[in-house]
Amino acid sequence: MKYEKIGRVTSSSVLKCTGKDWDEWISILTKAGATYWTHQEIVAYLRKRYKKLGRWWEQGVTQGFEIALGRRQEGRTLKGDYSITATASLSVDTKQVWKVLTSPKGISIWLNPMSDFKLKVGAQYEREGGVFGEVRTMKAGERARLTWREEEWPKNSVLQIHLVPKPNNKSILAINHTGIKDGRLQEELRTHWKQAISDIKMLCSRKK
Repeated sequence: MKYEKIGRVTSSSVLKCTGKDWDEWISILTKAGATYWTHQEIVAYLRKRYKKLGRWWEQGVTQGFEIALGRRQEGRTLKGDYSITATASLSVDTKQVWKVLTSPKGISIWLNPMSDFKLKVGAQYEREGGVFGEVRTMKAGERARLTWREEEWPKNSVLQIHLVPKPNNKSILAINHTGIKDGRLQEELRTHWKQAISDIKMLCSRKK
């Protein structure tokens, strides 16, 4: 079977970012016996055998494999809640993107807190509409993980930001939001994060 696209990710995009297309990854994981592995076991295998993938594509390849197997519905996690991913290729390096993301202007674009906020572990924020959260983990220049919760939600959702370096001082910015409670909110947040990434990309181009 020839996979031109799995979920919203094309085979050409996977090839460009990982060096292998969907057919190659499906074949590699099938031959390794991953059909019967858990999500965590597949990620661990990729981390051990394909160290250059990075955390973002370890998850991306694993999720694509699970969708191809029919174990996962695109846009839904194995727990049954919803998720979205927004990505963009930028013509500046990860250092510059991180600088923009963590600047007051950048933070106002993607997070838009009601008060001053700095991206550091333990920092809390609140947005209009009753959204609030906290920075849980962070590795400067690479990734950050925050909680995102609305007042009526029974539990937190998780917002993750990843920067992936590419050759020629280029990079990929990816925002992943998981734990969304329903499909309507999923589409609202998909629109929000796609616009946020587009605006960050524009701001980075102005900083060149």
